[in-house]
Amino acid sequence: MTEAKTYSICIRLRRTTIEDAFVRVPVTGEVIRAPDKEGKLQLDTDKIMKAALLLGNSSATQWTKEDQPLVEPHPVQLPPPHDR
Repeated sequence: MTEAKTYSICIRLRRTTIEDAFVRVPVTGEVIRAPDKEGKLQLDTDKIMKAALLLGNSSATQWTKEDQPLVEPHPVQLPPPHDR
């Protein structure tokens, strides 16, 4: 009996697990802009986001999975390494 030949195409996929966390950024002088012409203080949102990202990398931050992992084609298609 002759075996039928089969072919396949290897597609690289990427699975991303989405998690969220809430972090509390202290409102200190480090995240406040210098007073404007009227003497009013404003928060510096760029500095607040940088501080939030640092807190997000802390081992004390509690992350919660939002939903099922997202599976999609990887944007860079490469041949699989020899060990996979």
